[in-house]
Amino acid sequence: MSNRLESEASFTKMLKHNPILSKLSRAMTPIAFNPKSSHHRCKWLLPAILAIGLFGWGLNIWGQTFENSIHRYLGEGQWEQINGQLKQVSVGTADVVWGINFQGDVFKYQDNGTWEQINGRLNQISVGSDGTIWGLSVEGNVYKYQGNNAWEEIEGDLDQISVGNVTTVWGINYEHNIFKYLENGNWKQINGQLDQIAVGDDGTAWGVNSAGSVYQYRGDNKWKKENVELHQISVGNLKKAWNKTAKIKQISIGNAKEIWGIDFDDNVYKYKGGKKWEQIDGQLKQISVGSDGTVWGVYWRYVNQSALPSSQ
Repeated sequence: MSNRLESEASFTKMLKHNPILSKLSRAMTPIAFNPKSSHHRCKWLLPAILAIGLFGWGLNIWGQTFENSIHRYLGEGQWEQINGQLKQVSVGTADVVWGINFQGDVFKYQDNGTWEQINGRLNQISVGSDGTIWGLSVEGNVYKYQGNNAWEEIEGDLDQISVGNVTTVWGINYEHNIFKYLENGNWKQINGQLDQIAVGDDGTAWGVNSAGSVYQYRGDNKWKKENVELHQISVGNLKKAWNKTAKIKQISIGNAKEIWGIDFDDNVYKYKGGKKWEQIDGQLKQISVGSDGTVWGVYWRYVNQSALPSSQ
């Protein structure tokens, strides 16, 4: 029984973190497993096999292709596309950039513009300003990179992790509970619940909940809710003043002066201090900022095809 439940839990977590598998799973909901059925094992295995086997880069499914790109911010609302395809990117500084693709492969960005594959498979990765690297597997296992293609498993079970530096590591589990890693190797639970957390190398910690509300950690188990009030948009050299509020789905912190976020419509924002946020031109699915202000992000989408290629 425990093995069955672990398998189902692992599959559920895999769907949650992979938009390709998640989309196919939702489309196949009528044949999803029924916990009360003696045949549920075959029923949940079918969408899993189809999801893994049918989808690939550039493969047309139901008249759609899946596109994926990486981008680096140049300033003044301008983005540069970087070679490669990633699900998530993490930036410590301009010289420390890592990422993982949708297959879970791990990569390190090189000075010559190429990606070096690192041993191991992860579902999420986080890089600190000092080169400290932690990651999570699909099952929620926690790993710390030791160098030379070696990973050390750390006790814990997390859904998301954020690294500021070697002494600043926070995480969230699948119940949305918040934890801070201590130097003695234990995890200390912090008051509150969040969907995502981000920490900087100066100890700054912010988080967002499922409703898109943003919170700043004030110490002593206390959080302060931050109103995301957008006061201007930056498009190239043009800055247009306006006022509106937004809900943030993901936030990234390099330090107290480098805080960026993405809303539920994939719009990009930079924190300007006080209650002010500036919208930056462009759209991203995930963003990461380093302690030196270096900003990278990834974007993916499904593209409708008017016609599939005919066979020759």
